[in-house]
Amino acid sequence: MPYGGNDWLALTQEATLEPELPICDPHHHFWDFRSERVPYQRYLLHELVADVGAGHNVRSTVFIEARSMYRPDGPTELRPVGEVEFVQGLAAASASGVYGPYRAAAGIVGRADLKLGDHVEPVLEALRAASPNRFRGIRHTVTWDPHPEIESREKEKVLASPEYQAGAPGIGADGVVARHRGMLSAIAGARGLCQSRTGSYDCPEPSRRLDADRPLRQTR
Repeated sequence: MPYGGNDWLALTQEATLEPELPICDPHHHFWDFRSERVPYQRYLLHELVADVGAGHNVRSTVFIEARSMYRPDGPTELRPVGEVEFVQGLAAASASGVYGPYRAAAGIVGRADLKLGDHVEPVLEALRAASPNRFRGIRHTVTWDPHPEIESREKEKVLASPEYQAGAPGIGADGVVARHRGMLSAIAGARGLCQSRTGSYDCPEPSRRLDADRPLRQTR
């Protein structure tokens, strides 16, 4: 039985805690034909409905970018706009009420490459245009690890690079937020990014967040 599939998940049943508590699920994805992760080839509205209807009082959700449904052509930096267009359609379908009273993807977090520096603004504008009422920000994955079994999506210390820091000022306008997903080793770079913006290591701006991952490796 492949891990992560519905049959695998059904092996563990848990009682619902505080079923009356209203919840906004702050992080989930949508995709289809995701062949690189076999148990999760499809996760769209029907699959989300099954999850949120399992006992908790989920009122709304936030979609976080997952490299899904990018545009197949056009400028490389604008291809992630296709994902926001895709999710905006799913969110509109959910808002019709056909899928239940909750609102899927009431907030949408897309992707923009902050290494574009000053040229990231047209990408942010395109993301806003793709979802004028739901787009809330971007996530840029900055994971890097020297071990080949860990997927690295950026170069080492990219948060401290001049081009990345040049793109950072585009975040914060119109309430747009940025999430920087990286390994624990990226914390120093995140502090440097805050220093470049504020002149100190404190980062009081609510427009920035670092999601730190800790790689799990098999040891002998």
